Amino acid sequence: NVTVSTSTVIAVVTWHLHLEEDWEESPEGPKTTLHLQYRPIHSAQWLHLPHHIAPSQGRVDVYKLQPNTTYEFQLWTSNSYGDSEVVKVINTTHPFVSEIDLAKGLEKTLEEFSPSVWIVAVMVAMVVASILGGLLLVIYCIQHKFKKSNEGDDPEKIELVPHIIENPGYQVDHSCNLETIYESHLSPSASAQSTVATV
Repeated sequence: NVTVSTSTVIAVVTWHLHLEEDWEESPEGPKTTLHLQYRPIHSAQWLHLPHHIAPSQGRVDVYKLQPNTTYEFQLWTSNSYGDSEVVKVINTTHPFVSEIDLAKGLEKTLEEFSPSVWIVAVMVAMVVASILGGLLLVIYCIQHKFKKSNEGDDPEKIELVPHIIENPGYQVDHSCNLETIYESHLSPSASAQSTVATV
């Protein structure tokens, strides 16, 4: 279950190791450690990672590799019971791509590119944007009409005419004193007297 993925100068080593977590973390556990070494395929000197690798980590990155070079990676585990079998993986890093090569690749891509693809993409984007804009406008108009109809039917917002305006008997001239007001309410009005006289 060991895989090595390489780029120009980096290799990513991944593994999947089945360990019992409770047994590993207990004081009496075997304390399994993972070991990784690598070298160019034509070199006799092995390179080791400077730090301890936990088996549960599942991945480690190897830096400063040479472009377009074949490497051998060896991975194994060890604990108080001994060492496991060594797993060997051979992989080659990608060649270095210069700016000139990148420019050539980009030029080739542009030559194969058809402008009709962009035209179709822009047209589709405009149609989708128009549909969304129309839907938003319709939703806004519906909400605005609904809000206006609610405001018109709200009984709390109906303007009430005060009873003082409907009953002119409560409108009193401030120049009159208390006796004049009392007499005007007790004495019959002139219109009432004229009505009695005609009868």
